[in-house]
Amino acid sequence: MGYADYNYYCGVFGGEDVPEKAFTRLAAYCAGQMAYWTLNRVALYEAKDGAEPPREIRDCLCALVENAYREEEYVKGRIKSESVGSYAVAYELGGGQPAGAEAICRQYLSRVTGPDGKPLSLMYRGREGKPHGR
Repeated sequence: MGYADYNYYCGVFGGEDVPEKAFTRLAAYCAGQMAYWTLNRVALYEAKDGAEPPREIRDCLCALVENAYREEEYVKGRIKSESVGSYAVAYELGGGQPAGAEAICRQYLSRVTGPDGKPLSLMYRGREGKPHGR
């Protein structure tokens, strides 16, 4: 993983909602989400040889972890009934659902710039501009 640890989450990011054990578990999952939404371009910035990834990437991971933790808590708190035979679950309605991972990645990763100060387009998912042949 190597983007951010629990000390960064609490100290720099200012997070306090996610316990350390949950952060460690969810950080691996959320690093995979970042890799998915950036077509694995974010892996180029994984911490290596003492160099830290850009702050936006570390903040994105922390925001994704908080969101994933809220999703878990949302589902836990919203189960109204559960059966075992022919497994069935009923959920309560209402309450706000947490944001999606893609929206969080766009919010944080669209600001990542290279050494020359130009945007890196980590979230670029296809062709921009006019469609081919027009």
